[in-house]
Amino acid sequence: MKEFRCGDVIPLCDWHAAAATDEELLAHIQEHVVSAHGLKRVTPALLAAVKSQVRDVA
Repeated sequence: MKEFRCGDVIPLCDWHAAAATDEELLAHIQEHVVSAHGLKRVTPALLAAVKSQVRDVA
């Protein structure tokens, strides 16, 4: 299981998600970035920051 906490990249955001695969988790993150933060897409720099904060959880 993979987990991501948005506040690790964007301060004061308490959104988090978990998924079985990186691809599934990144799809959830993409939806969140567009709907909650008003971005049109995940930039390469943001993607790198996000990937650095994805954790494996039991």
